[in-house]
Amino acid sequence: MRSFRSGLLLLMLLPIGASAAAQTVDLSASRQLLADLSPVQWRFHTGDDPGWANPAFDDRSWPLLYANKSWSQQGYAGYHGFAWYRVHIHLPAPGLTLALAPVHIDNAYQLFVNGTLVGGAGVLSSRAHLVHRPYGYYTASVQGADMVIAVRVFVFDFAAQGGVGGFHANDTVPAGSGALPGFLIGSPELVKPLNNYRNLLITEQSTVEIFSSILAVCSSFVAIVLWLRQRGSREYLLLGLSVLFASVSQPLIYGLFPGALIDTSWMGVGLSICLLGTFSCAFLFIFAIVHEPMGRISRTLFWFGVSLCLLTAAATISGSFGGRWLSSLFEVVAPSVAILVFYGTTLPILLRRWHMVEARQVFIAWIARGSVGVGNVLLAWSYILGLQHRFIQLPNVLNRPFPLTADKLSLFLFLPIMGWILLDRFASVSARLTRQRSEVEAAQRIQSILLKTAESTGAGWKIDSVYRAAAELGGDFYHVATFPGGARRIVIGDVSGKGLAAAMVVSAVIGALDLLRHEPLAPSAVLAKLNELLLERQAGGFTTCLALHADLSGVVTVANAGHLAPYLKGKELDLENGLPLGLSADSIYPETAFNLPADTQLTLVTDGVIEARNPSGQLFGFDRAAAISTGSAQSIARAASTFGQEDDITVFTLTRLATTSEQPPKQLQEPAPAPA
Repeated sequence: MRSFRSGLLLLMLLPIGASAAAQTVDLSASRQLLADLSPVQWRFHTGDDPGWANPAFDDRSWPLLYANKSWSQQGYAGYHGFAWYRVHIHLPAPGLTLALAPVHIDNAYQLFVNGTLVGGAGVLSSRAHLVHRPYGYYTASVQGADMVIAVRVFVFDFAAQGGVGGFHANDTVPAGSGALPGFLIGSPELVKPLNNYRNLLITEQSTVEIFSSILAVCSSFVAIVLWLRQRGSREYLLLGLSVLFASVSQPLIYGLFPGALIDTSWMGVGLSICLLGTFSCAFLFIFAIVHEPMGRISRTLFWFGVSLCLLTAAATISGSFGGRWLSSLFEVVAPSVAILVFYGTTLPILLRRWHMVEARQVFIAWIARGSVGVGNVLLAWSYILGLQHRFIQLPNVLNRPFPLTADKLSLFLFLPIMGWILLDRFASVSARLTRQRSEVEAAQRIQSILLKTAESTGAGWKIDSVYRAAAELGGDFYHVATFPGGARRIVIGDVSGKGLAAAMVVSAVIGALDLLRHEPLAPSAVLAKLNELLLERQAGGFTTCLALHADLSGVVTVANAGHLAPYLKGKELDLENGLPLGLSADSIYPETAFNLPADTQLTLVTDGVIEARNPSGQLFGFDRAAAISTGSAQSIARAASTFGQEDDITVFTLTRLATTSEQPPKQLQEPAPAPA
């Protein structure tokens, strides 16, 4: 239907167009007042003079240019600034009201009919502006039978270097849409519907751009949501930001809002920021998705690409305000080199990681997207080298029902592939995390059973303990064994590292101590057996440990393997130290003996108490620990945790209760006086 309508209107224009071969167009014999002025030769002159709008001005010395090609294609390549077009029209009758619908005109223009301004678009100034607009539609009343149309045009400098300038008919109409007329003139009832149809094609083209931008924004939003659900997988965030930056650049480049006037200096800065964000996030994404550390060469190339993006921003600002040599750098050189750096660096990384499923999948997606980008880069360089007179890109893949460029086709392939990759990765990681969480919960239950709170009073002792893990699984441990006669053996320690590995070592240590529960070994012998066990089972790392034996007489024997010394009466005991467990088979653990007075508390802690750190970075420290060491286990642990817990906190207190022989004699009550 659209093609039929376009063809019908074109047939109406053919007789007039054939008779209009010079700068004066005779419409007096036209059956329908409708003509296309694009094939007509217009008088043309560079420079600017308001008097050139006057219909009486003699323009016969001006050269002739066609209105269906830019002036860059007709001998004025690279010219920028002001220029004028003029054409003379002979009408069928005086006193007519005409409609004028110009072709696409770069970059800004004013339209005069017989010296009167009837319309225009853009800003005619030295500042570079772009106006993304539909085809204009203007009306003018002509008193006589002759009229002069004059068009005042302004093109800013770096736009002219792209092969544009003045008229270029149908440039905004997708290829394959039919032979649509360009600069229309005629009665309003004929011009208006055809002009609306031309604008409909522009709307269709913008629809594809809008749809692709919305699709890209939604895709980036999904990727960012996946990252919020799995904060450890930064590849989701990097890809989401990369796609978001690229999608934001589409409205800036194509002007999805008709009639919007854009200052190209700010547009260029926005595009440069989008280029920087797209490049850096996509570059880092490739290394994150395949778990490839960035080497020196990769880092150098990364910062080189970032520098090119920053250079593009500088060139954009300079080019927008008159720097010609930087404008070409802004348009083509720096961005294209950045693209080549990106693909030249990341594709070999993906090939090197080909054994990974993610690397193969991303490689296919990146080839689908990158082939178009590299193709456009090669076309851009062919323009720079003079192999073509205009800057062009790859042709459309599809023109009906909507124009589909190669770039958009690659985007529509890229986003679903990457979406499937990320969703599949998210599902597998979620399953793995669920499995790990179940394992951690099981380990927590086992650890809570092994490290059951030791609280008891009686049989000559008062024992209390508090254990607060800094993470889901802790690396601290303690163990209590009871011997005939009321003696106690206390073992407390701290495994280096955190998480499941440390918890497994704790389980092994507690299991070994349970086996030794009824063996009356000296503290040094207990540490020696634990050291032998850890040398066999602990792959790397070490364990600090303190073992003591206390009997009801108050004699306490201690052996220390790199652990914190106990506190007695608010002071840290001076003990001989051996190496932590698991470091050397030749370690010796000397013993120290002292007397624990009755009703006196002995306090044992792990380094989580000492190394607690407040928001300002200050440590809890030994002095604070010593000052509160006579308090209860709960109060000591609470003080350190409130100060700023960073590691597992364990507090164990042991108090020897006074025996009957050690109790002071009771005061005898005086007998009550006998009643009178």
